[in-house]
Amino acid sequence: MVDLRQPMNLAGRRAVVTGGLGLLGSAISEALARQGARVLVLDNNDEAWHQAQDGWRQQGLDMAYHGADASDLEGIAGLVASLESSAGGLDIWINSHYPRTDDWGVADEQVTVASWRQNVEMHLTGYCLFSSEVARRMAAGPNGGAIVNVSSIYGTVGPDFGVYEGTTDMTTPAPYPAIKGGIIAHTRYLASLWGGQGVRVNAVCPGGIFANQQEAFLQNYAARTPLGRMAEPREIAAPVLCSRSMAVGRRYDEHRVQPHRIPPDLRCALGRGMRSSSGGPGCREPSLGRGVSMKNTSCFTGGEFEYVLQFVGTGVSLGAPGVTRRCQV
Repeated sequence: MVDLRQPMNLAGRRAVVTGGLGLLGSAISEALARQGARVLVLDNNDEAWHQAQDGWRQQGLDMAYHGADASDLEGIAGLVASLESSAGGLDIWINSHYPRTDDWGVADEQVTVASWRQNVEMHLTGYCLFSSEVARRMAAGPNGGAIVNVSSIYGTVGPDFGVYEGTTDMTTPAPYPAIKGGIIAHTRYLASLWGGQGVRVNAVCPGGIFANQQEAFLQNYAARTPLGRMAEPREIAAPVLCSRSMAVGRRYDEHRVQPHRIPPDLRCALGRGMRSSSGGPGCREPSLGRGVSMKNTSCFTGGEFEYVLQFVGTGVSLGAPGVTRRCQV
């Protein structure tokens, strides 16, 4: 796991985290602030902000709050423009909000067309519109920027429905893999479109995150992971911050992905003592081949759980921990 205690110079960098008070969003917001970023939490829960604010202030973290509904698609362009203007620019943007309808989680045969459409629009379309708007503005600025979308391992592999055995009314919602897979695809699109102008667009693809789920589910899931447990939110914040490119703006072009190699900061950012899937020590350097359509998938097992890395053009996705004991992409 990336050691967030190691210095990462994000001092003065302006970061926005959508859903920044949620399960993953709050961990990511705090991790960014600990590295010196000026973090703007974008959420629509004033009460949760007041509760979190005191703790963050006591830790000396530079955090601010903007109350807004990230699922309001018509307001995205104006919202991004307003945030950019008030912050004096945008350096880092994290999409981690998780909008869903009241009937979220019903069985596949119970999903209505209206529910499917609304969830896809709020979640997938929202992420795409935010990312596109932010990327255009970052590309027009002097320093470029970094965008990270929170996807899911279920955007890359099929669900293991065995983890729900013995639970009550738990399942993978049918629109969820479609949404998360779409986020990955659009991330790759934007990474290819804007990478040459200093804008990095990547996705993290976590496995299950502990959130006080039913005991039967926790046991089933734990039996399928190397560590025998689910991930903690802080462990997903680490891959979000793993690339030094967040800190260096357009200077990242000095280390941009070449046809034959992965830059050292992406290749070895997951920390010391890691081993490649071949069992050899350290970080190996897979070839990307020629052209953005080529991809190479490597599996690194660290001290805590497996990470799955996909390098596709300039887009990178990281997932942890996997549903199974082996890497599947």
